[in-house]
Amino acid sequence: AADSEQCDAAKDELADTCCFEKCQLCQGGFMDTTAMVMVNGQEVSCQVLENSFSKDVIVAGTEQCNTVRQEYADACCYTLPDSPCRLCGAGSEVAAGETVDFYGTTMSCTDVANKLAMSEESGGDMCSSVQADFATSCCFATCPICPSGFNLRWEVDVEYNKATISCGEFDGIIKGNGVMKGTTDCLSLQSTYSSACCYNYATSSYAPGSSPSIGGSPSNDGTYASYSSGSGQADVESASLVSAAAVSSPCNLCEPGEVGINAEI
Repeated sequence: AADSEQCDAAKDELADTCCFEKCQLCQGGFMDTTAMVMVNGQEVSCQVLENSFSKDVIVAGTEQCNTVRQEYADACCYTLPDSPCRLCGAGSEVAAGETVDFYGTTMSCTDVANKLAMSEESGGDMCSSVQADFATSCCFATCPICPSGFNLRWEVDVEYNKATISCGEFDGIIKGNGVMKGTTDCLSLQSTYSSACCYNYATSSYAPGSSPSIGGSPSNDGTYASYSSGSGQADVESASLVSAAAVSSPCNLCEPGEVGINAEI
């Protein structure tokens, strides 16, 4: 065990021989796990490159470590922007299932969006260029529950797929299921829920809906009319919490940040 006398004795005797502080490719920044670089004529990911530092025993602070950083850090590392670039504009979301040719590399739209958000400033040249090149392929207009001029009543409960949810939860459902504006699924949701969920505070009026009961008085249990999703719409899923079993901590010969080497002892 980590707190045993045997563990402490092994560390005292063997750590200097068996462990070293590995070179970190991105010092003070973050690694772009989707980036690829050429190493000895082969294209590898930046993560694979850094993993090789353990096998090659590239030690932090050495000239070898500094040389590798100078060669690959610009391609592999980034710092978080103050104002992250968003691939898709307001009212639209990333099409998670789509892939694009991202300047010679096949990437999912989700990866492109994440890459921008993690490494590019909003309004920067790179941000604007990627938006212009990929927004059409990667973004879709999400379905709005409320028509223009109406506000979402977040706290109102409705019945959806045999479950009681608040109107505010539709935002996550629509984004998660990729319900696009103008589709049959979108029109069905709007027709069923807009009068219950949407209100114009300026005119003190509810949004129009297909059912007179929705948006008027709720049912006895405090919820409005129900709706069951059709083909192409996902049900509201229940989530469960799983408690991880407690396990005893193992003895680690090397300290955090150090890795083991193949040395005879």
